[in-house]
Amino acid sequence: MLCVCSFADNAKNDSRTYIAQVDLILRKQWHPKPSRAPVKITLCWTVDKNGQISAVKVLHPGCEPEQAQLAIDALKRASPLPTPPGSASTFDLQFTFETPRMEPPLGLTVNQAMQRFGPSARAALKKRFAQAGIAYPPAKITMIALKQERVVYLFAENKSPVLIGTYPLSTFSGKLGPKLRQGDLQIPEGVYEINGRAASFRLALKVKYPNDFDLSMAAHDKRTALGSDILVHNGTVSTGCLVLSMPDMQELFIAAIDVGLSNVTLIIVPCNLLKSSPDIDFSRQPAWVPQLYQSLKEKLERYPLR
Repeated sequence: MLCVCSFADNAKNDSRTYIAQVDLILRKQWHPKPSRAPVKITLCWTVDKNGQISAVKVLHPGCEPEQAQLAIDALKRASPLPTPPGSASTFDLQFTFETPRMEPPLGLTVNQAMQRFGPSARAALKKRFAQAGIAYPPAKITMIALKQERVVYLFAENKSPVLIGTYPLSTFSGKLGPKLRQGDLQIPEGVYEINGRAASFRLALKVKYPNDFDLSMAAHDKRTALGSDILVHNGTVSTGCLVLSMPDMQELFIAAIDVGLSNVTLIIVPCNLLKSSPDIDFSRQPAWVPQLYQSLKEKLERYPLR
């Protein structure tokens, strides 16, 4: 996460609104590795009237060079930055980035996780399903993740889908748009199966990524090394996974096991395509992305998301 941030002394417009705006932009680009103890990296840089950054400096360097570089990379991805009204032709900004504390592994087998979390998660699920007028467990469930809205919806697949619960993402990585290669930090977009579960490190559902469409488009684009190990899991750090709080993940984990993994569908979309178009520069995306979004929009038509 990002810590306290401020204009340097020579900045002429100390706007809290502007600082909050930049803070939000940088948060979306800051994807640090967890550490045993939080590490703070303070950067200072110059912003010109077009929002371009220069003269990036690491202040009070006491961190590992790799950690400082991650903060610098996050800043570069965020450029160009917005500029506040009435600012000088150039001004300096200073932000402090902080690495998250490493969470201890759960160290559980799936059976142990079911024994530990099953009773409370099932009680919560049965209450949700009863309020929706659906028996638990249902025959099938669908999870729909909206990246821009930072939320996962759980639907019971009855004669028509019934909304059971809403689960906010606890963190995020990448930006809107499909995952194209290993290490891009992108959360995939498409329709996916769940083909495994684990509890040794995090409570996790394994996503069958890449799917057939991903593989076909990669072959068309002559892309290789698409990445792997995409999960739905609990925690505070995402590197391309859907990450939820521990209580919310317990519910989705147990629900998926109770209905059977083969009866779970995961749909990941850039935003609620039934309401708006994604805020994406399509000129920077592969030519097939609009085709993917049209297909996903048609998938969403049967779900009460409007």
